[in-house]
Amino acid sequence: MSPENEFSEETFPALLNYCFQYREVFISYENFGRTLEKFADMGTQDVCYEGLKSLYSNHRDKPSTWFYIISNFGNIKEEGIRRNILGLLSNYTNNPHVFWHTSNMKYYQKKEDQVNISQLMAEYFRVKELKLTLPYMKDGINRGSFSFLVFLVIDLIKDVHILLKKISFEEGLEHDERNFWFWLYMHLAKYKSVDETLKTIDQYLAAFPFGYKDEAILGVKESIENGQLLPVG
Repeated sequence: MSPENEFSEETFPALLNYCFQYREVFISYENFGRTLEKFADMGTQDVCYEGLKSLYSNHRDKPSTWFYIISNFGNIKEEGIRRNILGLLSNYTNNPHVFWHTSNMKYYQKKEDQVNISQLMAEYFRVKELKLTLPYMKDGINRGSFSFLVFLVIDLIKDVHILLKKISFEEGLEHDERNFWFWLYMHLAKYKSVDETLKTIDQYLAAFPFGYKDEAILGVKESIENGQLLPVG
């Protein structure tokens, strides 16, 4: 083994300097361009995923990174890549299960990044993109699970309750799927307007009477009527 490759206290400063030199290469704008080319190759799963990993690892402080990731979410065909994007976005939500303290506060996301992501979500996460999140929540939203993280992500969209209401009244949905979308609507809309939510519940049940057989919907309806705005999960 070459003495230059020895790992020891004496050689560690040289190794550290070597790593920092590569870091500068990875965060450069030249690398940013190559990374975007890879991420844009949505027909090749491994290449696209490599691009996504590099965008987050090396360029997540750039507002444009989140523009490319969020605006292209609906165009990505690979389920695993969509899942990873939702996981990355969840890092910028206000997760009540993360305990921030002096030791980990340095990792807390910057407010300007959260605002930028929320604005991009409001512009580029519409009905099509919302429907792509269904597979991660359809079996129920449980605290501490990935489904709850996805719920926090869609809650970043300021008008998500309006989009959920639109989906709930669409034609051609299966009963269970329709009831789930409306249940989700109820949970998010009640914080906007209790009166409007209760009015919409009456409209929904009149249009889709099978909703009366869904205990989850009736349970949320009852809690809202009783002034109990219970959280999801």
